[in-house]
Amino acid sequence: MKGATLTGTTATRFSPVRLAIYEKLLDRSTAEWTVATLTESLPSHIRRDSVRSTLYVLLAYDLMNQVRGHSALTVRLTPHGAAVLRPLVDAWRAR
Repeated sequence: MKGATLTGTTATRFSPVRLAIYEKLLDRSTAEWTVATLTESLPSHIRRDSVRSTLYVLLAYDLMNQVRGHSALTVRLTPHGAAVLRPLVDAWRAR
């Protein structure tokens, strides 16, 4: 979906779970994450399936890059991804 707009997509629809995931990604924007490591860093009510599906959506919109050389899916937020998610998270926090 390279070059696709995020407006009105799942990635931009507010949910408390999505907010927590995006906040963690932005808090450590240069970190490499697996589904497991990101899930473990979040509140315990956030399920691994929710983390996995969110990461795949962000990958589909090129907001994250896959880090090669790992057996488990490992991703990192791109600078563009941080620039897109930061105002979205700010707007959600202002609600």
